[in-house]
Amino acid sequence: MDGFDDAMIKAYHEYDSDEPQDDGSVDEDNTVEILHLYTLRPPVSTEKKRALGAPKKVGLAQGPKPNLKQDFGCILHFPEIKMVFCARADGTTAFWDIRSERNRGECHFLRAHKGQVTCLLKLTARPGSDIQLPLVVTASADASLKVWDPMKIKEPGMNKEATCAQTLTGHGGTVTAVVRVGDYLISGSTDRKIFLWRAESGREAAFYPWFEHLKTIATCEGWVNSIHYTNSRNVGDLGAVYAADSTGAVIRFKPSLVEGQQRGEECFLEFDIVNNQGKVSTSSTPHLQFGRLISGRGLSHVLFLAELDYVLTVAYDNKMRIYNNDTKRVVGSLENPHDCPFTDIAYDRVHHQVFLIDKYGFLFVYDIPKEKLILTHRLLTEPLLAIEYNLRSDELGISLKNRVTWWQLVRDTSYQEADHSHSGPVVGIQFAVAQGPDKTEDPLKYVFSCSLDNTVRMWDAYDMACLRTLEEHRSDLVCMRFCESRNTLVTGHDNGTVRLWNLDTASTINMTKHANTVSCIINAVLRRGEEFILTGGFDGRVGIWDIRKKHNVRPHLVTMFEAHAGSEVLCLLHDASKNTIITAGNDTVIKVWAASTYELLGQHTGHTEAIGCLALDANFLFS
Repeated sequence: MDGFDDAMIKAYHEYDSDEPQDDGSVDEDNTVEILHLYTLRPPVSTEKKRALGAPKKVGLAQGPKPNLKQDFGCILHFPEIKMVFCARADGTTAFWDIRSERNRGECHFLRAHKGQVTCLLKLTARPGSDIQLPLVVTASADASLKVWDPMKIKEPGMNKEATCAQTLTGHGGTVTAVVRVGDYLISGSTDRKIFLWRAESGREAAFYPWFEHLKTIATCEGWVNSIHYTNSRNVGDLGAVYAADSTGAVIRFKPSLVEGQQRGEECFLEFDIVNNQGKVSTSSTPHLQFGRLISGRGLSHVLFLAELDYVLTVAYDNKMRIYNNDTKRVVGSLENPHDCPFTDIAYDRVHHQVFLIDKYGFLFVYDIPKEKLILTHRLLTEPLLAIEYNLRSDELGISLKNRVTWWQLVRDTSYQEADHSHSGPVVGIQFAVAQGPDKTEDPLKYVFSCSLDNTVRMWDAYDMACLRTLEEHRSDLVCMRFCESRNTLVTGHDNGTVRLWNLDTASTINMTKHANTVSCIINAVLRRGEEFILTGGFDGRVGIWDIRKKHNVRPHLVTMFEAHAGSEVLCLLHDASKNTIITAGNDTVIKVWAASTYELLGQHTGHTEAIGCLALDANFLFS
């Protein structure tokens, strides 16, 4: 599974961090589940195969060494044409057609840049725009931007390098950011300049738009690291453009209609720098929207959240900050607990959640309205380099060194903490169905929980109201099992006792045969439709108990056999289809026994540590 910790990763605030924990009150917040969908990989290039495996030819010129640095970077998901693009450090852009599972395995490349591809941008066709077909813009360390036609890329047999519609030059350094505002492009570079480009009007007969460099709208004090544009989607709102640089400065540009022009099919805009009061600045020096950080660290990312009127920044001091655009004050922040900067960021404008990743493989989800971190989970054990969020499908794309992984977000998995819950760790839980006094009524549904606070609680499965509490005073509770057919609760204790709790009469029966802690309990139908209780203990033995009361016969031990000599039995399982008993413990061995004769049938090895749980699905055993 590509090194994933789990096939499905469910997070319910499980991460143990230094952040303050909830106070234990009822919390009905929704959680987020993340399901791995698929992985996109590039093929091993011919050059790399030759470089890594082929012997050198003696006496012949070898030529230039191939560039084997192929780290992936930013991701671009183009759902309108069902394609995924990913920038690479070797100057190529990998892309996949994701219309079907078969196509996902075919990776192709755009090979025109002479330096690392730093950012990607999609241009969708819009009514009244000079851009009338879907295009992809790539920016690179070779100081250029290129415009590609992805529809031509998809044509079989097409030369991938011949699909470049235009190359934009003019920057004097690496192009680090590019955004679209209507028919305009705004790009930033390490030459500290922010360029404005526009698709030339009057080219209706031409197949592709042609972008012209209009002017330099700002010169920053440091490298331009990030540019972001969005609007609130309210009528008349043209939005705002924010740029962040390596000195920690954030500047704002306000798009406005050219004087005397009415909003129509052809829209010409001016981009003016505004000060922190929102007024157009006439100064040649850009006004800072927020004060620079005391640490002097630069900013790696900036996002404008127009619908909330917030500005979000990510800095190299390992923090994300959220500013109120009116008051210019910090209204929320998040520091990476792993003492490293966040590598990338994405935003969900519907749920108002921020996704962040870092080099240690962690994904963070910060909920802005709740002003708290709702998820921290280590997806992988390798650096996460870039993240892309697709609002339509509620999916995340995450790039790594040599592949792109795609994840589905599953929301609205609500939960509720039960009132009057345990005061100690919960060591056992079971869902049970019991028939009420009136046999004609629907069965009653309960949840039983067992805790190290030495109580067993019975809960109403509908509203999790605590119906009953059973307290143990003589020994510590370790495990629990409810036998529905007998309406009897069976508990195991650290002194080797097996205790039966009759829920109808509130009486108990103690049975002591184990020489040490009773660690696990199950119930099973072993023969002739008779149900028995099976227990495992730290003494390495398995006990089989008949808990029925017949005439003068009390519940008693039927037999006990040694399953793991000199070791501890930690888990038990009954395979009803084969009528076998499966045991495992801290000797790292799984053993299979005949339930009728208690004869050892076989064993499974492979674990190097104690085996704590077993599960069976048809003929498959999971340990």
